[in-house]
Amino acid sequence: MKVLLAAAALVLVAGGVSVAMRPPSQQERLRAMRVELRALKDSAETCSTALAEGQNGFKAYEAKVDSMRRRIAGLEDLVPHGVPADSYPTYRAAVDSFNAAVPEWRPTADSLTARRQACEARIEAHRMLADSVRALAEALGLLDPVPAAGSR
Repeated sequence: MKVLLAAAALVLVAGGVSVAMRPPSQQERLRAMRVELRALKDSAETCSTALAEGQNGFKAYEAKVDSMRRRIAGLEDLVPHGVPADSYPTYRAAVDSFNAAVPEWRPTADSLTARRQACEARIEAHRMLADSVRALAEALGLLDPVPAAGSR
């Protein structure tokens, strides 16, 4: 009896292993690709939203720096021979603020460039996978083929 139970268990395990070892069907592959496609879409949308927020912050930062630059130029233009003595403390504070803010420009711009490139890569990966999903669905007869551009 124990031998029969052990043999039955062995057959069940072997059957489960053989099912797990077979390659996925085209439909299973399509389902997995669609799950990956949704994840890529969510990732690309999240990336694009974060990038837009970063760009808006950078625009506000640039506006602040430009305002400081105009303030400094305005103080320097008060008289033809330099900043008046009574305006010098204000001028010095404006220059110090400007000098403190400017070093952030390059790292912030570089970070935005890197984020934009990462978003573009995610969007491109999504597009390529979407094309593959469409082609597989068409091959399985689940979608009508899309006509080639310019043909009707």
